Amino acid sequence: LQCLLEFLDVDMKPIFDLQAAIADTACNELEFSHLWHLFKPGDLVVIGDNDARSHRAYRVLHVTGGRLMIDLTNTGLYRRPPMDLLTFEDGPPQSLSVSVKVTPLIIDCFFIEYDGIRFGPRSRRIIIPEYSGLRLITSLEAFPLRFSPAHDDIRQRLMERGRKYSGLTPGSHKMYKGLSLADSALRDYREEVNRKVHSEIILDQEASITYNRLGKRLEFGGGLIATSTPYDIRESHFACGQETCFSCGDVHDDSRYDLEARTAFMQSTDLLRNVTANELKEDHLILLPARMYGYALQDRRWHSLDVETVSELDGPDDLLQNSRTAFDDLIIPREHKSLIRALIGNQTKKSRESFSSSQRSSGHRGNVSMDLVRGKGRGLIILLHGVPGVGKTSTAECVAAELKRPLFPITCGDLGIEADTVEKRLEIYFNLAQRWRCVLFLDEADVFLAARNESGSDQLQRNGLVSVFLRVLEYYVGVLVLTTNRVGSFDEAFRSRVHVSLYYPRLDEEATTKIWEMNIRRIEDATDLDLDFEPDDIRRFYRDHWRRAERKRSRHWNGRQIKNAFQTAIALAYWEFENPNSVTPPSKKIDRPYLSSKLFEHVAKTSNHFDDYIHSLAVNDGIEEGQNVYSWKAKNDNLRDDS
Repeated sequence: LQCLLEFLDVDMKPIFDLQAAIADTACNELEFSHLWHLFKPGDLVVIGDNDARSHRAYRVLHVTGGRLMIDLTNTGLYRRPPMDLLTFEDGPPQSLSVSVKVTPLIIDCFFIEYDGIRFGPRSRRIIIPEYSGLRLITSLEAFPLRFSPAHDDIRQRLMERGRKYSGLTPGSHKMYKGLSLADSALRDYREEVNRKVHSEIILDQEASITYNRLGKRLEFGGGLIATSTPYDIRESHFACGQETCFSCGDVHDDSRYDLEARTAFMQSTDLLRNVTANELKEDHLILLPARMYGYALQDRRWHSLDVETVSELDGPDDLLQNSRTAFDDLIIPREHKSLIRALIGNQTKKSRESFSSSQRSSGHRGNVSMDLVRGKGRGLIILLHGVPGVGKTSTAECVAAELKRPLFPITCGDLGIEADTVEKRLEIYFNLAQRWRCVLFLDEADVFLAARNESGSDQLQRNGLVSVFLRVLEYYVGVLVLTTNRVGSFDEAFRSRVHVSLYYPRLDEEATTKIWEMNIRRIEDATDLDLDFEPDDIRRFYRDHWRRAERKRSRHWNGRQIKNAFQTAIALAYWEFENPNSVTPPSKKIDRPYLSSKLFEHVAKTSNHFDDYIHSLAVNDGIEEGQNVYSWKAKNDNLRDDS
């Protein structure tokens, strides 16, 4: 007994002192051979650099490895753990250490994930390879949070991020301005690098899992939670069964104590069961990840998004928050506004009505379907047609803003040209739009709505596209806005499916004046523009510009051209201020950028050169003197002239 006590008091004292120091967080660096003392099942560990935004938290389940390889003669018997245990939150599994003398320290951890319905545990393996000498604990690949000098701040930051994450309900419509997170799991895009995202987004974990086939990857309770990493058999000898053998038996296999500690923690915690959002506790919130999947509406991509970069739609550019002002500023015929608002009001009423049996039998006229076949004709389809730049796209934006819904823009390029592909993609976009209650906006829809006929080598394919579009459209129950410049070529079957068709004429002088005044007012109200300008100076320009363009009406600017002219002139104003010897130097000394009519003249001159070039090409193809280029194109394509 005396020998045992002396062994414990003398030989084991450094180990006991080390364990006491670790328990009291009194040490800040460790050798690799002592690292296995640092992590215990249930410990809260973090990974990340000095940037607090990058920290991610995990709970330890099991620790193994980090020992000398005693049995170097049986390397052939060593087998790596199955690859399906190497599941990771955000990337491929780490490679095992290549050391031939020491096994790497392997930490089985878990965090809390969300599958769009429930919150549950997912596993992650952290591997710390052998290193030489002493190393700061906080510089390790992962370390217990209590060892960080800023552990309270980090914990609070993780808690706040977790609350924000749990509050982002499926279908949340938000804004994202920043870099996405690299994620190789996204099916079509393989985001192995960070991408710049500046777009309104829809956060929907469940839809992303379905679309990108992430179901197996986001399973709860599997991997290292179900089966721990097996210990490396090279850390001990195999018992040969012979009592006289001294080559085995003097090194005790203590791996079962690691497994017992794992089992004890798993039985004592409730973090390993699936819960709903209402059941989340603080310990759950800390373990939530920094990443949530979302769909960027502008570029029509799924992204892995940083939760902390997600923001509300509260900026001056977010149309949804300024619907009333946006609709009032819309320069379109007055009767169009009244009709659109009436349709929007009816659609809002329909969307609010319950589908309960009592309300279905209540006889509300606003939700009566006129179709004999259930499910048909329940959507709202608006067709906007006219020349470019007269407010069609702005109308679609205002419709979405008035309905308090996201605008989901798609293009013909997103749908493809093969009938099978178009049908599949239409169903995807229609389903997503219905799921998120978006206003679906298909710009330049001519190719899918052209009249079907039997002549032409490509008519079979084009007829197939139109037929597919009409069939899918019949059962769409949301709001769809279509725009085109070529309504004269539409298929007759589509005309009957449009609830309202609005023609946008070419801007007259009164409408053009309103657009100029609206842009002048926006500059006066802008808080992010540091420049001087005289409104009357710009007014003189646009009045003179209109009169000069009367001799050649193709030089009249539409709404989009006026907006572009302002953007270009403002850029020139800043350029002049920073480069006094520029092409269009100011006529007087200025202390700030100065937006003058001279800059608009410069923009108009450049625009006229391009217009003359286009007109010269058209003349060679038979345009009549004084004829508008759009009118010529309509006549040349056997279409009605909407200009």
